[in-house]
Amino acid sequence: TIARLGEHRYLLCGPTLAERRDFDWLRRFAPHDGSVTLDLGSAHDAALMVMGPRSRALLSKLTDADLSAAAAPWMSAAEIVVAGRPATALRVSYVGELGWELHLASSDLTAVYDAVHDTGSDLGLVDFGSLALNAMRLEKGWHAWGADIGTEYSLFDAGLERFARCDKPDFVGRDAVMRQRDAEATWRFTGFVIENGDADPLAGDPILRNGECVGHVTSGGTGFRLAERLALGYVMREHFEPDREFEIEILGERRRAVVSPMPFYDPENARPRGPATG
Repeated sequence: TIARLGEHRYLLCGPTLAERRDFDWLRRFAPHDGSVTLDLGSAHDAALMVMGPRSRALLSKLTDADLSAAAAPWMSAAEIVVAGRPATALRVSYVGELGWELHLASSDLTAVYDAVHDTGSDLGLVDFGSLALNAMRLEKGWHAWGADIGTEYSLFDAGLERFARCDKPDFVGRDAVMRQRDAEATWRFTGFVIENGDADPLAGDPILRNGECVGHVTSGGTGFRLAERLALGYVMREHFEPDREFEIEILGERRRAVVSPMPFYDPENARPRGPATG
């Protein structure tokens, strides 16, 4: 996530395991004339996710900042004060619901967490962890770095070409991206709904068509909002067709898997945006 915090200030947030990798890449390509300053880490070194249809009502009780739909729309960022502590509030959601990522100092995390819990007790607030987070992002069909995306696949294999402005005259790696764009992609990233069974698919499980291995799972699990077992993965492009049936071998058992449009959940992406007013 890259957020513009001011005219010349930007914040890049990525996976914890990629911190050094991302910083090294930026430092390598940054101009060396003093026009750009890079800082590794931030005073806001902790994060708290407040998600769900009542998140605006909850956080509005803890800040004087305007969190209305007009002032804090989907994919916006603001530096605000929550429960008396400064925070960078990102209106993003990896779970597919209305919500905020609050980035704040680790020394303030406990106080803000306690305030959120105290304020949210009447709104049905509950904690959720990384397994629930992963289940909900699967339902949205969103890629996970290191699993569904990495150095093995191009943007075009992964279905992420909309994030590449190929009409820009110059950017780092443009020639390689143009070659990938002009060549036929090898893989097709897609989602599957799997017939009932007693086990979730795992990364690396083979995807079969007529008994032949034509791809592999990169992420899998149960989508509890949909009550479906879901998988994301790559299929050789020549074997892919919308709505085509495949099999995924899970713990030695072949299970019927049907290609499904993504996102599986809330395909219009209305829930993260929240109501137009309020």
